[in-house]
Amino acid sequence: MLIAALAMLSAATSAAEHVKLARVFLVVPPKYPKAGLSPNSNNSTRAKITISPDGKVVRCDIVRESGDAYLDHYACDYFRRARATPAKSRTGQKSFGTIAQEFSALGGNDPNRPPIADVTLAVSHMPTKDKSSEYHFVAVSVDEAGNATDCDTLSDVSDQLDTTLCKFAMKQLTFKPALDVSGKPVPSIQSFVALFTGPDVPAVIKERR
Repeated sequence: MLIAALAMLSAATSAAEHVKLARVFLVVPPKYPKAGLSPNSNNSTRAKITISPDGKVVRCDIVRESGDAYLDHYACDYFRRARATPAKSRTGQKSFGTIAQEFSALGGNDPNRPPIADVTLAVSHMPTKDKSSEYHFVAVSVDEAGNATDCDTLSDVSDQLDTTLCKFAMKQLTFKPALDVSGKPVPSIQSFVALFTGPDVPAVIKERR
């Protein structure tokens, strides 16, 4: 059985062509042997996966360690064997792309697990009615120096909110350039997840890793 671990799904937000994020498709792995876990492990790890323009996973960098070096290595080895498709710019040009992926020793990959927000924003009115919180996805083109050069929202909310979200990403978020297999910085299409909450939840900005 295949579980499509999608960084995001592209939705129509304007008449223009949209950026497409890289995607990685993961076969559900066997459960990690509990006997092999370190007593200091928190059972899960988070990695940044880099996919080349020809659709190959060329890098796996752990951005949140599990506390168990072998589990981190196991997760990256698993991600490197995944089938993937590359990111594409608005003009359809294939590009390097990075996505974040979780791996849990207790069950591999849970497709129903909500995404981890990079940014939490408190708003006076929720973008969608009858929701106490909701996630929205943004694709950002990042050059080899780490500068954001383009932005595209991938959630169909409103033109005003889409514009605000992209302005926020371009001006207030920090991005690191993607690296190719040799470690050289390359232009890429990256993503971040914004979580909108009610006004009683404080806004949190996390630096991109």
